[in-house]
Amino acid sequence: MGSHPVDKDLGYFHARLPFSWFAQHPDTTFADFVLPMCKRLRPLSGYAGLGFLLPLTVEGKILGEPLVTPLASRFPGLEVDDPGGGTFSLHDGIKGVNWLTILSDRWVEAAGGRDYLRIRLDEPTFPFYPYDGGLMIQAGPKPQIGDTTRDLWPEHYVTLHKVLKKIQIKKYGRFHLGGPGPRMDQPATLAWLVRFDGK
Repeated sequence: MGSHPVDKDLGYFHARLPFSWFAQHPDTTFADFVLPMCKRLRPLSGYAGLGFLLPLTVEGKILGEPLVTPLASRFPGLEVDDPGGGTFSLHDGIKGVNWLTILSDRWVEAAGGRDYLRIRLDEPTFPFYPYDGGLMIQAGPKPQIGDTTRDLWPEHYVTLHKVLKKIQIKKYGRFHLGGPGPRMDQPATLAWLVRFDGK
């Protein structure tokens, strides 16, 4: 965790867990795991769910990115990420939604306030987890990945996306570095960010 070297006042915290962690901790839900971090860190925004895990080295990313691109197109509920690169854009809005979407009070108010969100997002489908400084929203009882080849979209993510659309960022760099094979360059990245539009 720390500030981006250029955009010094906005950094990021990124945690990754194997599926087996939850099998070994059956009394802990994902929300139970994430909420204490929100309470302690009080993030401006954030998201948590299932996503792609690329190596941390540049060489590993270059080899892995062409594998991610077609899978991200097929499974729209899986998170694609470049947390360091995203810090430039996140002063202006949230990146998007996932199974858990974290909003600071700033973004809750910009979205219409807690009462507005509760009217648009019914319980128990969308549990709210308030904390001092923000709100975490869960989209459905379990993560959804969808499958565009079968025209299956993660319906709860789509609903949450529609409700929070006005606070989503409009500009973003790119998720992937350059290199051979399919990559999420800037146009592909922007298309992925709005993948739930019209669904």
